Amino acid sequence: MTDTLSLFCALARPDLKIIALQRPFLEALPYVAKQLFYVDDDPAKRLGVVRRVSSHLRAGGAALTFPAGKIEPDPNVSAGAIESLSGWTDSAGIFIRLAPDTPILPVLVRGVVWSAAAKHPLLRIKSAGEERERLAAALQLLVQVLLSIKPVHVRVQIGNPVNSRELGTTNIHNLHEAVINQMSRLINNPPNEPGQDLL
Repeated sequence: MTDTLSLFCALARPDLKIIALQRPFLEALPYVAKQLFYVDDDPAKRLGVVRRVSSHLRAGGAALTFPAGKIEPDPNVSAGAIESLSGWTDSAGIFIRLAPDTPILPVLVRGVVWSAAAKHPLLRIKSAGEERERLAAALQLLVQVLLSIKPVHVRVQIGNPVNSRELGTTNIHNLHEAVINQMSRLINNPPNEPGQDLL
């Protein structure tokens, strides 16, 4: 959740809502739950969330979606960040078709995973990338809790907005391609400046 908290701080939008899978863990956090649009596991029930998100966007609100739907490689410590973009859904394009005046703001969070945790020998017991990322996150959390240290320096990079009016289309494929191009640029160009400390 470090990436989500970092995005809340960096974007500084009180109307920011997160599109998230409905999970008991999230429902147990009342202040967090107020900022969520829950996506049901049942695909037949997902049209309702599309309508709610689109209505929120048409009213000028902001929504945050994680198009991969899973943990992705941190470009600071793992290979495969560019390749993971090929698994993204075109959910942002779907919302924009229903709220065409809304720009899509590509945002990349890097530095979430502690490099020592990502390279720990214990990770060899997991073969898949996503499983390794989860184990690295668990090791990192253990260090943070037991030793009271914060071993990461999270960076949020904000790309250029993708606007259907500027592209001249609300075609989902074209919007998705423009977002992927922006994300690729962000991944390939880590920031040189120290940035602004928000915490």
